[in-house]
Amino acid sequence: GGGLGSSRCAMRYGLAMGPVTCGVLHGKRSVFDVWGGPVHLANKMESTGKAGVVHCTEAVQRRVTAAPDSPYTWDKPTPIFYKGLGNLVTYFTLGTTMGPPDEVLTELDIPPRPGFYSFDTATITAQNGGCSTARTDHTTGTN
Repeated sequence: GGGLGSSRCAMRYGLAMGPVTCGVLHGKRSVFDVWGGPVHLANKMESTGKAGVVHCTEAVQRRVTAAPDSPYTWDKPTPIFYKGLGNLVTYFTLGTTMGPPDEVLTELDIPPRPGFYSFDTATITAQNGGCSTARTDHTTGTN
């Protein structure tokens, strides 16, 4: 079996915001799920994104950059056509001055280093083997 550091997994992330509906579906086993326009849009952001980069709607980018101490930097606005939605202005993150939590770095045996973290080369170490697909986590709109 694989261990820490045995393989790398590049992931795509999609973010959107807005009202959603959620609930528990009962069947052979109960499953919690979230539905709504923002979930669908976050999935579109992820599917048209780049590995290792956060792709978000203009509303998310504006909300994040509204904080005066926002640690994120952004690529130029990217208009993308989405069937059923038309042209939307979207943003890709370039990086952040906020590093990963020290606990994560310690677990991965990576020394913390102050400075700028670039998302376009970011990879996540998979614990058990490889990773070939990205999965949208509908509870947060991210992967």
